[in-house]
Amino acid sequence: MSTALVASPRNMFSNYYLVTRDEESVAELDLAYFSDHCELEVDGDNYHIRRDGTFKKSFSLE
Repeated sequence: MSTALVASPRNMFSNYYLVTRDEESVAELDLAYFSDHCELEVDGDNYHIRRDGTFKKSFSLE
């Protein structure tokens, strides 16, 4: 059993991401509403999401 969270875009150009754990949906994110970072709570655990760079579309989940 894996406990890793995976955020996948809904489609190629989407700002909407589906967060899954063990192929089960645990959250949805709309990255259009924040620019550099945000907090996400899943099952009582807090995660920090930050943009990898000023002009990049990639994010890191910590």
